[in-house]
Amino acid sequence: MASLNLRLIATSDLHATLWPYDYLANRPMPGRGLAVLASTITQLRRENPNTLLLDNGDTLEGTPLADIAASDADNVNPMIEAMNAAGYDAAVPGNHDFNYGLDTLCLAIEAADFPYVLSNIRCANGEPLLPASLVLERELIDTSGSPHMLRIGIVGLAPPQIVFWEKSHLRDSLVSEAVVPAATRELQRLQSDENVDVTIALCHGGIDFNAPEDGGENAVVPLAATGHVDAIIAGHTHDRFPRLDFSAQALVDPTAGTVKGVPVVQPGAFGGEVGVIDLELQPDSAGKWRPNVSASRLVQGGQSVPDAAILARTKTAHDRALAQMTAHVGLTQRRLVGYFDLFAGCCVLSIVSSAQLLCARQVLSEAGLGDAPLLSSVAPLRAGGSDGQSPYTDIPIGPLEQRHMFDIYPYANRLVVKKITGAGLRAWLEQASHSFLPIVPGLPGQKLLDLRVAGYAFDVIEGVTYEIDVTAPKNMPRIRNLCYQDVPVTDDAAFYIVTNSYRAGGGSGYLAARDAETVLNTDLFIRDVVADYIRDAGEVVPAPLSNWRFAAAGGTPVIAETGMGAAASLKQATNLGLRYIGVAGGVAQFEVKI
Repeated sequence: MASLNLRLIATSDLHATLWPYDYLANRPMPGRGLAVLASTITQLRRENPNTLLLDNGDTLEGTPLADIAASDADNVNPMIEAMNAAGYDAAVPGNHDFNYGLDTLCLAIEAADFPYVLSNIRCANGEPLLPASLVLERELIDTSGSPHMLRIGIVGLAPPQIVFWEKSHLRDSLVSEAVVPAATRELQRLQSDENVDVTIALCHGGIDFNAPEDGGENAVVPLAATGHVDAIIAGHTHDRFPRLDFSAQALVDPTAGTVKGVPVVQPGAFGGEVGVIDLELQPDSAGKWRPNVSASRLVQGGQSVPDAAILARTKTAHDRALAQMTAHVGLTQRRLVGYFDLFAGCCVLSIVSSAQLLCARQVLSEAGLGDAPLLSSVAPLRAGGSDGQSPYTDIPIGPLEQRHMFDIYPYANRLVVKKITGAGLRAWLEQASHSFLPIVPGLPGQKLLDLRVAGYAFDVIEGVTYEIDVTAPKNMPRIRNLCYQDVPVTDDAAFYIVTNSYRAGGGSGYLAARDAETVLNTDLFIRDVVADYIRDAGEVVPAPLSNWRFAAAGGTPVIAETGMGAAASLKQATNLGLRYIGVAGGVAQFEVKI
């Protein structure tokens, strides 16, 4: 019996990585970017013309190219230009695609030659923001050479928390629904009313085995369990799937690339690879083509030659980004590195915090609000990942250019001021303490960092002093000796705290930040606040932000892992009280005594 072989090719979390070029380091970046992946996609299509090309969001934000495009309403967004050239079939917006506001997002989408879909976020007035589902009709050729019309249903899911994370500029214009009920409703409708053969979920969320069904941002596992979806494209967490070292869970088959029996791919981030799901379809008794066998894999762009047509169509945008990134901002008298941000004092966080505090004092004063102590919440944004190879800030002593501002603050977050109680402040810091694994005093060889927690989820709050007791389990209080000006902070104390719009909306699980009273929402991008601070100062000599420490645990030596580039920063490590152990498993290891 003849069968149909349908191939799904997926990108996710491209973050405006278009050309194989690192604007921050000002050098080529071989093997990365959509222009490179387009050549890989062309080859994959040659192998099987029965192909759909899908994008899973966080596409329009993330590089200097994106910021320039967002401020240019007269030209097609270069990422959309490239996606049109590559021949995408459908896409879903991710949370970062909302960073520049609805007008900018909608303007970009209007120029797309392919449809966008979004099932669980709509306008507050009840109108759809985008279609809740799609039906793509494609003529496919079976293994005997005969044509068949296939109806493919697609839903698009984004983190429902977007309406909180982006509240500072969305201004309550959107409402959201949990991923699973929204997807289930649309998938069932596609199957019953639209008579589709195959259902696909573009889910801008990751694989979390503890994800709740009632609102989790990483909902792939409960989505797969609905029994209504034939394939899932995952994303958001920048993880990779399938891979053999994936968490050993009975729910996952990393060899076949399935979660609860459903084929899934998650192709990392920044345009290094594409996800491929191959579905063999057989006709059922009702004449529908249904998936019978699947295979999921990741395919790297590797040494593919960038697609010449995409380079030509986006060269003007690329050249503008290059020119703007070399603009002079100021000087630094200290090397700025992110290798130690998660477990020792950090000069990068010091600069961001100082800039936030100065700006917040000014806007609070202009608004006639200045009657509470002001704190500043900052997190390391380029401090690596679980592989030790992810980006780290590393800026030498000397001139600071605009490209360095993107290195110091890569995200398009806005400045927000909240009012919080002492109890809320403590809860905020307790969430930050989840970056560390529990430590047994006196036991050698223990790892300090919980690499399942993203670096940007670790907040440091300047203006208070405190200790983190990593000998306590994560579900127990860990914050000790929380003081403001050497006086213990009481639960009913009141503070203003300046933070970013993502954190203010509860991003990374910071419910205390979300629930705190909002004093000021601003349209000020924190990257611009930092640039203005440095430009006005002329030069910076930042001291490491070191208002916190680990609570003493008898001098127990633990191991902190970071990027291999830290081996060139041993003097700074020594000044921070760290001892270099060496390189193991592709990461640099340092001893921290607590």
